[in-house]
Amino acid sequence: MSPEELARESIFEGMSAEHLAILAPLFRRVVFATGTEVFTEGEEASELYLLESGRVAVRVAHYDGGQVDLNMVQPGSVWGWSAVMGRSCYSASSVCLSETRALVAPGRDLRRLMQAHPELGRQLLMRITQIASNPSGGLGDQLMKMLGSETGE
Repeated sequence: MSPEELARESIFEGMSAEHLAILAPLFRRVVFATGTEVFTEGEEASELYLLESGRVAVRVAHYDGGQVDLNMVQPGSVWGWSAVMGRSCYSASSVCLSETRALVAPGRDLRRLMQAHPELGRQLLMRITQIASNPSGGLGDQLMKMLGSETGE
């Protein structure tokens, strides 16, 4: 993916050309068919997703064996952020409710990049915090704690 393509996504809007050039090689574009389960609750958290178009439901297992939709991911939003947070497993499942186009980046590579480029890492985590939807309200606190631990605060 080129830095110019990445710059068109709202999460990267206003980022420096240098930061975009660093991030661009990590992202690739994918298309999922309606009904595709992108990842399942408990699966290894390996990738971060940025929705370009389509509809994605984020679901958790219910005690009665069913599933409950926690969130409907909107274009421009991210899901699968557990991979960036360094969690071992996804805390929810996600399924495409329509044909879905997304940008995908390996969480491990993003974490390494954020450690190697702390300013870029802080900027990216702040943007993820701003656009990610987490009904439990814990995402922002978790990301801010992560930022503080990386900067020694």
